[in-house]
Amino acid sequence: MLVGPTTGGKTVIYRTLAKALSKLRADGHPDDNYQTVRYDVLNPKCITMGELYGEFNELTQEWTDGLGSSLMRANVADETQDWRWTVFDGPVDAIWIESMNTVLDDNMTLCLANGERIKLKPEMRMLFEVQDLAVASPATVSRCGMVYVDPLDLGWRPFAFTWLYNHLPEGPPYTDAVRGKIWDLMERHLDPAIAWIRRNSAEPLATVDTQLIYSFCFLFEAVLSWEAATLHGAASSDCDPEKNPMVDLRKLDPGNEESAKLLDKIIQSTFCFSMAWSIGGSCDTKSRQMFAQYCEQEFESVSFPRGGSVYDGYVDFVKGSRFLPWEDLVPKFAYKDTDSYLQLLVPNVDSVRFSYVVDKMLTQQKSVLLTGMTGVGKSVILANLLNRMKVHSAVVPVTMTLSAQSNASRIQLTIEGKLEKKRKTLLGAPVNKKMVILVDDVNMPAVEEYGAQPPIELLRLLQDLGGFYDRKKLFWKEVENTTLLLCAAPPGGGRNEMTPRFTRHSMVLCMPNASHDAMSVIFSSILGGFFAAYKFKPDVQALINAMVGGTIEFYEKISADLLPTPAKSHYLFNLRDVSKVFQGVLMARPASCNSADKGVKLWIHEMSRVFYDRLINEDDRKWYVETLLSLVKVKFRADNLQADDLFGAAPLMWGDFLKPGSDNRVYEEITDLGKMAKVLEDYNDEFLEKIEALDDGMKASLAQECVVVHQSVLRWSEVFLERLRRHVYSTPKSYLDLIHLYTEMLSEKREEKMKVQKRLVVGLDKLREANSVVSSLQEELTALQPILAQKKVETDELIVVVTEERKKADEVAAKVASEEAVVREQAETVQAIQADAQKDLDVAMPALEKAIKSLDALDKKDITEIKSFPKPPALVMMTMEAVNTLLGEKPDWDTAKRVLSDSQFMTKLKEYDKDNIPANVLKKLEKYIQKPEYAPDSVGNQSKAAKSLCMWTHAMDTYSKVAKTVEPKKKRLEEMNQQLAEATEVTSQSVGEFGVEGF
Repeated sequence: MLVGPTTGGKTVIYRTLAKALSKLRADGHPDDNYQTVRYDVLNPKCITMGELYGEFNELTQEWTDGLGSSLMRANVADETQDWRWTVFDGPVDAIWIESMNTVLDDNMTLCLANGERIKLKPEMRMLFEVQDLAVASPATVSRCGMVYVDPLDLGWRPFAFTWLYNHLPEGPPYTDAVRGKIWDLMERHLDPAIAWIRRNSAEPLATVDTQLIYSFCFLFEAVLSWEAATLHGAASSDCDPEKNPMVDLRKLDPGNEESAKLLDKIIQSTFCFSMAWSIGGSCDTKSRQMFAQYCEQEFESVSFPRGGSVYDGYVDFVKGSRFLPWEDLVPKFAYKDTDSYLQLLVPNVDSVRFSYVVDKMLTQQKSVLLTGMTGVGKSVILANLLNRMKVHSAVVPVTMTLSAQSNASRIQLTIEGKLEKKRKTLLGAPVNKKMVILVDDVNMPAVEEYGAQPPIELLRLLQDLGGFYDRKKLFWKEVENTTLLLCAAPPGGGRNEMTPRFTRHSMVLCMPNASHDAMSVIFSSILGGFFAAYKFKPDVQALINAMVGGTIEFYEKISADLLPTPAKSHYLFNLRDVSKVFQGVLMARPASCNSADKGVKLWIHEMSRVFYDRLINEDDRKWYVETLLSLVKVKFRADNLQADDLFGAAPLMWGDFLKPGSDNRVYEEITDLGKMAKVLEDYNDEFLEKIEALDDGMKASLAQECVVVHQSVLRWSEVFLERLRRHVYSTPKSYLDLIHLYTEMLSEKREEKMKVQKRLVVGLDKLREANSVVSSLQEELTALQPILAQKKVETDELIVVVTEERKKADEVAAKVASEEAVVREQAETVQAIQADAQKDLDVAMPALEKAIKSLDALDKKDITEIKSFPKPPALVMMTMEAVNTLLGEKPDWDTAKRVLSDSQFMTKLKEYDKDNIPANVLKKLEKYIQKPEYAPDSVGNQSKAAKSLCMWTHAMDTYSKVAKTVEPKKKRLEEMNQQLAEATEVTSQSVGEFGVEGF
């Protein structure tokens, strides 16, 4: 197991080891321990247990293989000597690792649920890359070797050095001198800056040191690079060279003194800008302001915007080094009545500067994580940026929002659906385009029992390895030209901490809460544009500043005075609440808001719906009324409005539901409470239909019971506090939970009763159906009785016939059995005779074959040798006499020479009819054979050729004697075969007469 915090180099360690071992084997190292290494990487937490190890389909009971088991099975099937590593890159917990215990111990066997056992080979190894072992069991830890990797040992310098000297493009302006200057700045400023951040700042989302260096390097490159600004999104960039001509850094000559000074200023300014946004970009507003002061002290030669800080301007490339204020880049807002309220974005300094930094990182195809409190406009700013990039750049934006119920499978399916399939194993953006996936609320997915978030692990796999596995066919899919753009509020309120192994891939930027002035500009622009577009009366339009100023002032007061407590945990107010006030105001039209008085009442109503309705006790409501009325008097100068007019028996209300079914719903003040009550009652008739069975008394009793229970809990909580000095909070949500629990239990009971009722109904239906079927079958049975009687008579007659036939069949079977015994006995006799004859032949045949083989060895020269004897030796003469005797010639030398001269001599010997040698010839031959000196070896001493002829004569004699013995046996064998064939024919005829039925 490789264990340690992120950015420590765990992945690089095993990849470097694999490359080293593979190279040693490729170089022919004699040590067999150095083999080529192949490894598969998977994240066990971005797939389910069934997808990891395999599972049965509950409906079809078919087995579906898992990713982990399929990889191991493929490695087992590999017959090479290569080392195969399976790397599990993800959190280790008891949910999946316990199934690996038999793999990690001496058994080295993976046991699957279908009974399959995969025995691992000695060349296979399991590697685990994890951040910590907080939830790993001792049983797992004891089975593995541990290697702890500390990020402090590696630091940020190896990465920064590689980026500076290997990643940055060759050529001007990145000469060796410029690279050395950048490295000096990094050595001088980065460590102190990170130390200052860790000591003095607060981060809504935690970062790691090397992550900040990553962000710095790529932001520095993006801002400094002329190509990045012009070739990647220049049409939408705030540094568009057509709008704002820049210095072409590629044309600056570091050898020229003036160019060198300009280049030095550009590098200094860009370095300061990049350091501020990368290292200090993840801090909250207060920390960022302090870090800005730190940057000013560190970079005294850099000229920041007048009266501002490093965060208040961007590096100007016109003259090369100045910071210009962001206000110069803020475009003018134009209200469009065709856009929905949620699509409206009023450009301001924050939106421009954060869009600028995000845009620069996206040009480098680096991920960005934008965080900030709810309602600051994160999602709107990023969506607006992507829309601009879609129009002006080769970017395809995709947006997806996560929730607590999001799962990895659905997210992968969504991503694959947006990507273009280029090959079976390759997905990506359309041709000549790049894709940016905006993942909103990325920290919302629920946390598992042991702390893992499968959706986050899937996104981490995509960023780590650039792809993911096909969930059905289990092969790797690479994803190219795709960048993640993340958005999340700080943890808390249902949002969870994300693993640093995921967030370290992104540059973290924290958006501050909008200032008072910024909110005034935003909502004044929206409200002014709306009133002008719909042509409200001038006295209504004159209320813009009062509405905006009053709303913001009230928001600031309620956020400071009514803080959340355990009993008031929902007293959390943010900019989204301010936005909802104006969203409600924008629902009005000139016909219903035709005077300043109506406008004031509209604003009070929207304020009350957003803030007043959230308050839970009389003290808070009283505070609200007093504060609001004081603002009305100060901002709107409306002294005639009293609390009873707004919050009395007839409270102020606006709505658009008084004309149900109308196509044009009018948002207007509701003055006729009776009409409103009738509309609501009509609407609720259908909704309340399910509980019509309850009488009014029962309904009232149930409602009162909930109140009694809640109030009794409140009283006993006070008693509990007095006696035990311990707080037990019972909030209004507890009351709602009580009602919700009751309705859920009521629903469950109703469902149980419905199931019982349905079961009884189904049972009755089955009984009725059974009775109907029984009656029908009874009628059929009665109708079949006569047919049954007839069939019985026919069956009795058939039994008599079958009995008679069976008797005959038994007789034939006995006869066949007797005949078969005789046939078997005859067959055994035939086999015995045949074996005896063959045994006799086996005695003669070797000698005959040896003689024929010796004849094959003779040639003309050998024959001529015999003929050349004027007076042959005695044994040669004796051999030729024996040969002449067998050939039917005279046994003298002249005849012998004539026989030898015959061109067919050898053929006659080889094809001699050995089976039909006359008896008189054999008798004459016998006198030669009986002579002791007439032996092949003796003859061979006088003539080699004569030896072969002598062997032939002996072979003929031996064969004729054996043939004489075998001949009677052959005749006996033929007779027995004839008898066997006749007996077999008789048996076959008997079987044919017997018929198939008997067997």
